[in-house]
Amino acid sequence: MDSYTKLLYFYLEQNINIDFLGLYKRSSEKFLNDLKKAEKTLIELKIEDLKIIKENVPINLPNIDNDIDLNNREEILNIKINKMLDLNHKFNYYLWRTRNNLNTINLNANYRMNKVKKIPCISDKVIEKLFKIYSTVSKDNIIFKKNNLIRINEFVFKCVSLPLSKESYIILGKDTEYKLDYFYTVHEICHYIINQYKFEYELILTIEDEEYWVHLLEAGMIKSLLREEYYLQYLQYLKNLLIENKIETKFQSELFLNSDKYRLENEKKLLYKKCLEYYNVGGGEAQILLSNFHFLKTPFYSACYLNGQEEVLEIFKNIKLEDIIMRFKKTYGIGKNKTKIKY
Repeated sequence: MDSYTKLLYFYLEQNINIDFLGLYKRSSEKFLNDLKKAEKTLIELKIEDLKIIKENVPINLPNIDNDIDLNNREEILNIKINKMLDLNHKFNYYLWRTRNNLNTINLNANYRMNKVKKIPCISDKVIEKLFKIYSTVSKDNIIFKKNNLIRINEFVFKCVSLPLSKESYIILGKDTEYKLDYFYTVHEICHYIINQYKFEYELILTIEDEEYWVHLLEAGMIKSLLREEYYLQYLQYLKNLLIENKIETKFQSELFLNSDKYRLENEKKLLYKKCLEYYNVGGGEAQILLSNFHFLKTPFYSACYLNGQEEVLEIFKNIKLEDIIMRFKKTYGIGKNKTKIKY
């Protein structure tokens, strides 16, 4: 991919992410300057430029637009879901993956959901320790800036990338129900680390590739930091996430492919119950609301996590952080001389 196309992509990514970041971060002079830079550049982009991005950037997700608002009443929400399905009639997600040369995904019911014991919250000191561990093992100076950590009281855990500014911000919320903040935090820290390499080497990773490597790094970090007594909790946490993502992917695949069979609210809910039962998840009799189908806001995003989570569960016993780092660097040519983009 040429430097100009990369630059266009970074402009768009910065604009989208800085808009999201503005919901949680207090405005500072630097932040406002970044925002103005992104907005100014976006205005200057032409339709032809956007077409270049679409044609040259690796595929992320199926191009499925929708105006779904999960706050709508159920009957309105169902109408909007049907509209989305009609615009993508008989969409075959598995065929789409094949045509775009994406790896196969495994939707077998090979694990079971179980409760995970609560573990202590992760402190700022432990976060600093994680970065020190990574820098020592990788021999790369990955710098963490405390000001780039944003703590909030909502259930939001996200690493926000600003490629033009070469900055990442980690938003850490609170998991008041399951108390699994520790694992969510390590995951976002690994996104932060991957972003540092993306900035340095102008890498553009698909969502699926990034989540794959983040999950592998996350597992390596967990083994480097936590005592063995916590390993089983981590693995069960990961199994639960994997099953949840399989349920969502299986449900969406059938819904989009055979949408004519699921026009009514209850037909969609029944399909979802069948997916729950397939993966031996209880609650088949529980009330299912269409507003719970949050994943339909970004169709098939759930599938982006599958291969990374599946591989970690298969190889966790033998995972070593240094091996994962070596594999990642070899895959993307990290360390080799590359032409930098001038900002």
